[in-house]
Amino acid sequence: MVGASGIGTYLQNILPRIASGAPSWAFTLLGSPSILEGLGLPRRNGIGYVAVSAGVYTLREQIEVPWRTPRGTDLLWIPHYNVPLLYTGRLVVTIHDVLHLARPEFIGGRHRRLYARALFGVVAKRAARIMVDSDFTRTELTRHTGVRPERVRRVYPGVGESWFAQRPPKVPRTSDSYVVFVGNVKPHKNLGALLRAFADLRDRIPERLVIVGRRSGFRTGDSEVPGLADQIGDRVKFTGEVTDSQVRELVAGASALVQPSLYEGFGLPPLEAMACGCPVLVSRCGSLPEVCGDAAWYCDANDYRDIGRQLWRILTDEPLRGQLRARGSARAKQFTWQACAEQTLAVLREVVDG
Repeated sequence: MVGASGIGTYLQNILPRIASGAPSWAFTLLGSPSILEGLGLPRRNGIGYVAVSAGVYTLREQIEVPWRTPRGTDLLWIPHYNVPLLYTGRLVVTIHDVLHLARPEFIGGRHRRLYARALFGVVAKRAARIMVDSDFTRTELTRHTGVRPERVRRVYPGVGESWFAQRPPKVPRTSDSYVVFVGNVKPHKNLGALLRAFADLRDRIPERLVIVGRRSGFRTGDSEVPGLADQIGDRVKFTGEVTDSQVRELVAGASALVQPSLYEGFGLPPLEAMACGCPVLVSRCGSLPEVCGDAAWYCDANDYRDIGRQLWRILTDEPLRGQLRARGSARAKQFTWQACAEQTLAVLREVVDG
């Protein structure tokens, strides 16, 4: 998953820092060596790569990961809930959210829900430590699995330094202006409600709605989104796959970033937007209030009319926009990948030395 959004960003940022922070440790990374070698890990003895080509969430993954893990490994760290059932050694697992347990209606197919529930059960029973992205996720994990709280550590993800270097252009609002949404087209992202809100608001604002990401192709995609977008026409644009630098440019150039999610385990796009001076509108759901604090403007995720009202406010109230920019920059600086890596390594040491 190192090339994916979300978890991929997490791994790309902390793996080199963890390897640098433990120079006496030997690390073996399981995955595609050609991709992993490009992450910038230190070039030294004790860092190796083992090819694992199995797809995520597959039977082959369950067989290949424990088979390829070197004998004598002191600790296996799995950065997602897809733990290998056949592995009998010490485990540390990172859980980014418990959407599958808390909101199963957003997960397509009964077999996917059962698979996830079974693996979360194994994590709760066997992981020596579990790292989570937020206090919200820690509470949710404890509530839905019964795992003992003392085995769970909250480690916040960070914001890349390149986001702070990306400054917004100072231009007036025109027909070239846009509101940006960054994320997957999945039901819990609530893009359908945002599209309805934008449809109601479009005649009163010059902005377009730019959706950074693919329009379709997800296992659990939101089927209503393409139809709603087509009804709005050329005022909505899906970017498709874009580079990291293009995402930063799009977010920095937006009049606002909107994330009206129904569930989030952390929520990195709002913090990244804050770092580059883009005002942020988010819902009050999940971890978003914990992560964004008073540096974001809030809306009711279950009421698309309120999403529209609050979006209108954030677009037209210039003093509010100035406050959000100032607060946002300060808020984003509280989340660093270096701190995330150091705290992650502390958890790994706790298990290895324990």
